[in-house]
Amino acid sequence: MSGRWRAGIALALFVAATVLVTWRAHRLAQSLEEREKSKTSALRGQPAPEFSLPVLTPAGQSAPAAAELALADYRGQIVLISFWASWCRPCDYELPLLNQFYLARREQGVQVIAISTDSDRAAAQKYADDRKYAMPMVWDPGGRVADLYQADVLPTLIIIDPAGRVREVGHGVRGDLDSWLDRQVRLLTAQKPAEKKAS
Repeated sequence: MSGRWRAGIALALFVAATVLVTWRAHRLAQSLEEREKSKTSALRGQPAPEFSLPVLTPAGQSAPAAAELALADYRGQIVLISFWASWCRPCDYELPLLNQFYLARREQGVQVIAISTDSDRAAAQKYADDRKYAMPMVWDPGGRVADLYQADVLPTLIIIDPAGRVREVGHGVRGDLDSWLDRQVRLLTAQKPAEKKAS
């Protein structure tokens, strides 16, 4: 068998293997995407599960140990909920952007609640104290609220409309977070008058 013939067979085998690997990777990505959609579609359009959680740092200040934040207090506003943890490196990227978004939009009725899923409250408190974000930061003991919102990937971002319904669910960090949030909030703000009229 000539060297040219061997090279041709090797190239054909390489191309076939590449096509197979690419196809399998594509199918896996599709499968993960479908699983993600089915997991989050159960929450979209549903009333947001209520919660009341202990505050880590309200508006960048020290919090009394008994202070709690309840989702019900934010009814009528657009609420972004971010599930994070002190050890989560992608959260280090997302939380400062959410804090900036909160500072820019809170006067327009947009709220952000950052929920720590840390098992150790001291670790969550230290993280919150070190960063001194203006947005409210709370702790979810035992991960009860994270379970309600199916936040099994960090960060997880939930958008709740003024009527208290879940509008969007995002798992993992987004490279276009700022523009995506701006688009989502504009959509919800545009819908506000129509919702008021209907009620």
